[in-house]
Amino acid sequence: MEASNVVFGMVGGPILGIYSLGMFTKTANEPGTLIGLSAGFVINAWLGFGSYLTKAKIQALPQSTEGCLTNSTSSPFELFLNTTEVPFIESDIEAMGLTAEEK
Repeated sequence: MEASNVVFGMVGGPILGIYSLGMFTKTANEPGTLIGLSAGFVINAWLGFGSYLTKAKIQALPQSTEGCLTNSTSSPFELFLNTTEVPFIESDIEAMGLTAEEK
């Protein structure tokens, strides 16, 4: 899958360049277009295969579940059943008193 993306990237860029050249200019000729296309293919092939071949090795992360709230044998809906006490505030005056006490 990744190799197909690299190849499509190498081919798609120069073809988009030729399409844009044809849309926006009237002075483009066939030899200049073919030279630009081949130069685009060569540069993109160098970049594409170079990045594909010299890929950095990424170390895998540990897969321990130690310290998690629930383990894999419990229901996934148990996470939503945890409740906390929320104070009921009837007016703005109580809210201001609550914030003053918290500080």
